[in-house]
Amino acid sequence: AFCYMQNLIDTLRIPSTVKQIRNGAFRFNPQLTAVILPAGLDGIQDEAFAGCSSLDYIECQAINPPEITESTFNGVEKNNFTLIVPKGSVEAYKSASHWCEFKRISSDQKFVCRPMKAKLLNKSNVRELVINADTNWELQSCPSWIHLDKTSGYKKTELKVMIDAMPHNQGDREGTVVFKLQRNDEDGQPHTCTYTV
Repeated sequence: AFCYMQNLIDTLRIPSTVKQIRNGAFRFNPQLTAVILPAGLDGIQDEAFAGCSSLDYIECQAINPPEITESTFNGVEKNNFTLIVPKGSVEAYKSASHWCEFKRISSDQKFVCRPMKAKLLNKSNVRELVINADTNWELQSCPSWIHLDKTSGYKKTELKVMIDAMPHNQGDREGTVVFKLQRNDEDGQPHTCTYTV
């Protein structure tokens, strides 16, 4: 198992042969931002992803929701991103035990920005960001101290993110840039992805 391995970063793709993810298998990996779960997965046990506080992209390819427990995703911000599931499976996940705690569940996985998070000191900085979309996208909201070289685009787009220096002795700051597709998801809700600084 990978318990307490804090060097897992960015995206974890579980192999297609895996049927069960054991207790605590990936817990406390604060650098892990995305997980892709295979179609043949049957279950994820207690605290498998507990404490993965940066996790902001989960895609589960299983048509039937794998069995999970109350603690499988403890510490994951279930309100902050969309759980991606197969087409035709959205309602099954919305009514499945503990999966239903994810507030946004969709089969539209073609709108993602990478990376989803930047950890910076308070100096000015320039970062690169890639947005993958299957249609037109646009900027929905952005803090005043973050600037983008593009505020809309079509399909895959590379952007530069310019971050202002923070005035001295102002403490810490955090902000979120929100992008949205120019069409809504199955429930008529805006389909968004975020970049957090």
